[in-house]
Amino acid sequence: MTVTSKLRPISRRIDALSPTNSSTLTRLERLLGRTTTHPRGSLVSEVGAVQTRPQVIVEGWMQRTNLLQDGRQQVLGHLLPGDFVNFSLHPAVPSLTNVECVTDVVLADATELREHIAAVGPDDPVASAVLLLMGIDEAITMNSIVRLTRQSAYERLAHLLLDLHDRLAVAGLVEDDRFELPLTQQALGEALGLSVVHLNRVLMQLRKDGSLDRTGRTITLLEPERLRRRVDHTAPRYRLPAPFPAGCASISARSAQFATL
Repeated sequence: MTVTSKLRPISRRIDALSPTNSSTLTRLERLLGRTTTHPRGSLVSEVGAVQTRPQVIVEGWMQRTNLLQDGRQQVLGHLLPGDFVNFSLHPAVPSLTNVECVTDVVLADATELREHIAAVGPDDPVASAVLLLMGIDEAITMNSIVRLTRQSAYERLAHLLLDLHDRLAVAGLVEDDRFELPLTQQALGEALGLSVVHLNRVLMQLRKDGSLDRTGRTITLLEPERLRRRVDHTAPRYRLPAPFPAGCASISARSAQFATL
């Protein structure tokens, strides 16, 4: 099908990753509830708090963070348009992190979507697509662990920028390898375990070797495939599988069948 700009980012994301029947996307859209707006810098969820209403991002950026006792902050991951916020199939799971708004954010209520998945099971097309998105989200988390533990500063930053580029692209928010990056150097450093001074040096190196251009908040990846090979980056994708085997109780077992770019 042809995805139009009228679809919300979650629907565009699903269709870009695994082309989906238009009726499935229409059903998904109808299962999303009213929207709420949250200002930049606001805390939507605190660690340990039970969020009874799952949500999905329609517009804006968020981040998951952990604050140490001495005031240092670790950014654990970024949430982009089309991503879930506090989405669990159990209605009373506490938040594992703080979730705050990087920009002004519009969230859509996903309570009815969660109830639908619980009622119909994973063989339903909408439920299958959402469960597979959860598998993609898990793969993104695994990528971030590799980035932080096994890569150099240059590789970390390039890897993160490629990750953000690919995730925004499937939501229809990248044009000619150009996208908006509303993160300060301090925020990037908190995500990558780098000081601002070190991060600035790496940015200069990426510019110098022709890998990126930055104008204000706009990032352009000049040769993304070359950079991808250089820093060993792969983007998780999936295809919708055949119906899941009966008795398969693990969400992980129902997750995406991954291929790489």
